[in-house]
Amino acid sequence: DATTVPTAQIEQLVDLGKAYLGWSFNSLLTTPAIVSTAKKRGVDVITWTVNNTIDADKVMALGVTKIISDSNLKLR
Repeated sequence: DATTVPTAQIEQLVDLGKAYLGWSFNSLLTTPAIVSTAKKRGVDVITWTVNNTIDADKVMALGVTKIISDSNLKLR
């Protein structure tokens, strides 16, 4: 379910010593608590495929650490 925070997966990443969680930007916009939950546990969030500045601004406002894009975006 796209509106559920993947708490078990985040805990697995913490247990394995992994530093980041990759998640689609549409899911992050639907469930922004994914980012805050991961960051509270010390896990950075990377998102893909963000190809316009409007969506990039939205996910950056959530606290996403890195953005993967097919475009050469000029971000603030």
